[in-house]
Amino acid sequence: MAELLGIFWLTRLTSRLAVSKGYSKWYAALVPLMWITTEFTAMFLMQVFVPDADFVLLMFVGVAGGAVGGAIVYWRMRLRVPQGAAVVMPAAGTAAPGAPAPPVTQAPGGSQALAGYCEQCGTNTWLTPEGACERGHDADSVSGVYWALRR
Repeated sequence: MAELLGIFWLTRLTSRLAVSKGYSKWYAALVPLMWITTEFTAMFLMQVFVPDADFVLLMFVGVAGGAVGGAIVYWRMRLRVPQGAAVVMPAAGTAAPGAPAPPVTQAPGGSQALAGYCEQCGTNTWLTPEGACERGHDADSVSGVYWALRR
């Protein structure tokens, strides 16, 4: 029962994260698939390498393997750049490779503003002209910078 609750909890967590990044909530369907696959793989390998293992140990290794598989799906989604994000590159000759882009103070047109994914906030946020998070986090914690319509 605890294993099913763990799968349900991790699936919901992954679904919410996927939606917050602009992906389909069905991405979270990979959690139970990966969980079951890695669980059975871990149990099979345990039976091959330790044939006289206790049943409780076998089940523990299986559940632990399943949890690792589910966590892989969650962390893979966590590391994804928000959908539709385009990295704003500096104009040719304005910055050396690897150097931070110069501050952008003028939007290309309309009511657009810079937005990006703040690692410390864990969500997309509006950016200051210096490229920092509007909640006070510095520009080093912001990735996936893109132009968005500010309404």
